[in-house]
Amino acid sequence: MAEMNDRGQLILVAGILLAVLFIALALLVNAAIYTDNVATRGGDSAGEVLEYQAGVTDSIGGLIDAENAAASGGDNFSDVNSSVAGGISEIDAAFGRNNLRRSASTDITIVNTTEGRLIRERNANDFESWEANASDVRRFVIDLDTDNMTTGSPLVVDLDGTELKINKTGGEVKVNETGGTECTTNADGTVRFDVTGERLDGATCQFGWPDFDTGSTVGIENGTYAGGSYELTIKSDDDPAWLPSETTRAVYSANIKLRMDTPDLRYETTVTVAPGEPDV
Repeated sequence: MAEMNDRGQLILVAGILLAVLFIALALLVNAAIYTDNVATRGGDSAGEVLEYQAGVTDSIGGLIDAENAAASGGDNFSDVNSSVAGGISEIDAAFGRNNLRRSASTDITIVNTTEGRLIRERNANDFESWEANASDVRRFVIDLDTDNMTTGSPLVVDLDGTELKINKTGGEVKVNETGGTECTTNADGTVRFDVTGERLDGATCQFGWPDFDTGSTVGIENGTYAGGSYELTIKSDDDPAWLPSETTRAVYSANIKLRMDTPDLRYETTVTVAPGEPDV
């Protein structure tokens, strides 16, 4: 009889131990699921914020370039700036509606904008020579008409003392930095020299983009030795009358404050939008 009681007690103790083990296992599994859910929600929220920021900066960058290109020589900076501000308000409303569907609220606020000049010549038989004060330069691209280049006489692009000589010789277009890089491509039709991107006809042409600051200058020398089209935007308030005839007032960059509130986080930051500014 005693032996049967002992067996019963052993079974009871074993059952209790198994119950405790099952409870502990359940707690561990639940903790793991909770941790995974929290981590996943956090990752999704961070990704959502980055996607929002990238979308806003791309949209505003495109807006700035479009409004600058649409400006006329008679426009004041305030005219172009107002057009950009109005476009940013529309972008803010569009992103707000889109993110509201995902239970997130967003806001875009303009902190300030920086004045600039859009300088360009299009389909010119020969370029003008000029120089401008510029504390920054972005999206400087030259499309060279090789039929309108003077063989052996270089066009010179001066980037605050860094001189790039662009010459046609022996059936080739060469870009030479004084005492430095030389890049070469075939002199066939139109040759694109992306100055800020440091690329010649799509190939790398790294001459080392200089640091611009207050008091820096940019310009073209010996313009009559080359023709085609070019465009650049500079951070400057120089009088457009001193520059090529198509020069217009422009917004160089915009500082904007972004905010996003989701059920999981609140995110705020200030970013500068200057589309096409070179990496230095």
